[in-house]
Amino acid sequence: RNILLGFSSSFLINSILRSAFYLLAVFCWVHVSACAFYFLGSRNDEGWVSTWSEDKGLDTYPLNYMVSLQWAASQLQGETDITPNFSAHERGFVAVHVLFSVVLLSMLFGKLTSILNSLEMYRQRRHQLEHAALRYLHKHKITSDLANRVRHYIEWKQKMDASNGEGVSERELMLNLPVELRREVLEESRKPIAMRSPILHALSELAPSVNSMVCCDAFAETNYAPQDFVFSFGTLCKHMYFAVKGTSMYLRYSLILRALLHHTTLNWNMPHFSTILDRYWATHGKQVSERECACEAALWVPWAHTGDWRAQSHFTALVLDVQMFGDIIGYYPLVQRPMKAHAHLVLKALCDVDISDFFSSLDLPQFQRFVSYAPEASLRPGRQGSASKLQRMWSTGTSSYAIRRLSECSKG
Repeated sequence: RNILLGFSSSFLINSILRSAFYLLAVFCWVHVSACAFYFLGSRNDEGWVSTWSEDKGLDTYPLNYMVSLQWAASQLQGETDITPNFSAHERGFVAVHVLFSVVLLSMLFGKLTSILNSLEMYRQRRHQLEHAALRYLHKHKITSDLANRVRHYIEWKQKMDASNGEGVSERELMLNLPVELRREVLEESRKPIAMRSPILHALSELAPSVNSMVCCDAFAETNYAPQDFVFSFGTLCKHMYFAVKGTSMYLRYSLILRALLHHTTLNWNMPHFSTILDRYWATHGKQVSERECACEAALWVPWAHTGDWRAQSHFTALVLDVQMFGDIIGYYPLVQRPMKAHAHLVLKALCDVDISDFFSSLDLPQFQRFVSYAPEASLRPGRQGSASKLQRMWSTGTSSYAIRRLSECSKG
């Protein structure tokens, strides 16, 4: 079923399936009409079947079915040498059948024309963007390697947009919806991804209205081409990332790599760092699954990335804006209070342990102790469970969510 739903999400496949459905409906109409016409003609010896049987031997299958089918199909378009006899029930059936056939044929032509027009508009939109990109690249004399990357990305983006709904992007779709309906759609589409974070899961139970605002206002979808960096070592983190679709790898910089990078920054005559880094990617790179999230630490303190995250294929991620998240939380002091308490726990962990970009609150000792007693509540990839016990920890002040500034954390 999931495979069929995946195919049906494509605009081109949808058009083919719709055309096949209309043609199948026409065939069913012709088949039923042929059977009814043969039944009326064979009811007595004065019907058209008896007349034709005397000359052509129409009482044998499949000749009788094919002749009836020919008559029914010819009523849609064209003429036939099969004619009913001069009986009221046969003539009445033929008259009604012709009227319905004219209507059915008009509907069929209208539907097929609409499908062809939609396909042509989709093709024009697709080629319009490609031609505009090619003109721009040619005008500014962009190198062939970079031009090919741009072309491949545009083709992939168009396929993604088509699979999401006939080439309509999320932004275009949301602009056509009223505010409340838009928020409900965004919340329902983004919430399953956001719930991969145990803290966001707990937030949804502690303060559903706040979680709804976060899902609608603080999240955005971002696409990356192959070999693009989601983030790089040493840069300031402004988002929390949720892997959605595609393959990617993460490399955490070891002390050796950090020392080499620092030496390379001071000494520009060291050309072998990129070669060493490529070897580290081959031996120490970690495959990131589509259920993982990164940079939760940026929600608690100012955070600089401890490694590189790079897309291997066309990659899609849902990003949570840290500043926007902090602005939303600032409107709810009752929610902000337990978050500050949890921020102290994270700050202490940062001082005691060298953590990576894929740090999670479940790595804290307080959560580890809790998870050891209640493993079903863990929300790490590959585990399932409820956040009800996490939510009780929030309500007692032993855990909480984000902090906007490090100074707020120090004030308690």
